[in-house]
Amino acid sequence: MSEILKCIINGEEIEACVDPEMRLVDFIRERMHLTGTKIGCKKGECGACTIIMDGNAVNSCLLPVMRAEGTVIQ
Repeated sequence: MSEILKCIINGEEIEACVDPEMRLVDFIRERMHLTGTKIGCKKGECGACTIIMDGNAVNSCLLPVMRAEGTVIQ
């Protein structure tokens, strides 16, 4: 079942139909084509997937995509 994600990524308002089981890092890389966000350890230990969400550094490999609902991501 799909859900609608609304957020702002790098200043662009995004509205996308997503699988809520998808990881945020996969959405950013595969759907948004922003490959600067890397996938490293997949455990949140290496920091390769770090993004800034609402002013806080977070590991995007640990977050389901719907945790980004209503946020501002840089």
